[in-house]
Amino acid sequence: MIKFTKVQGIDTRYYEAGEGETLLFLHGWAAPIDVYMSVLKHLEERYRVIAVETPGCGQTGEPPMGWNVSKYVDFVLDFCKEIGIDGGVLMGHSFGVRIMTKLMSEKKNEFSCKKAVIMDGAGIVPKRGMDYYAKVYSYKLAKKVVSTKVGGFFFGPLWEERRGKMGSADYASSSDIMKHTLSLVVNEDLRHLYKDIDAEVLLIWGEKDDATPIEDAKIMEKNMKNAALAEIKGASHYPFLDNPGTFFAILDKFL
Repeated sequence: MIKFTKVQGIDTRYYEAGEGETLLFLHGWAAPIDVYMSVLKHLEERYRVIAVETPGCGQTGEPPMGWNVSKYVDFVLDFCKEIGIDGGVLMGHSFGVRIMTKLMSEKKNEFSCKKAVIMDGAGIVPKRGMDYYAKVYSYKLAKKVVSTKVGGFFFGPLWEERRGKMGSADYASSSDIMKHTLSLVVNEDLRHLYKDIDAEVLLIWGEKDDATPIEDAKIMEKNMKNAALAEIKGASHYPFLDNPGTFFAILDKFL
């Protein structure tokens, strides 16, 4: 059942169904909970499933300013207090795994988790060459030039064309607040926290994921104390959509 509540003054949409032990689900960037409905429906047969849309996604309001991962963690903890949960199984996809990582690794967080499922999780900043930084700095320089009256007149159309090619689709379609937020979260490397995760972790990954490559999963598996990786052949960043049969078989065996 879709519900609404207010957390930190933000109108928040969430899904709740099923009975038993609580399972908290955290979605990917710009992916509302509706994307995961097949997974949530499957899980609610054995759990009390709760999936919250974090600020700036779906029908939940945006944060008041650009947020880093820790701000999202604080939001999720406040959401849990609001609806009356203090622990359970954690499951997340992509960006949601950033929040999970801090929830599980930082001992001060008041959320008890002994078992977790990570799907194509984000959290590792890739190594970048000089070509990347040249691209970024030229982008910033071009932006500064076209902000002037003369520069905008002569180079505005070229700038608009180039901006569309340089930025990701997520970034281009976001508000200024969410652009800032995306910049903050994607540039925070969380791999140093993996060693502090005590929960039993299942990593489910698409072999052909080009958003969070399989190499990231192997780093997580190596650095977490009690993690195992299940690779789904031929699947992309959304293995539960590409190969649901294999995905649910792996998931059920772990749970």
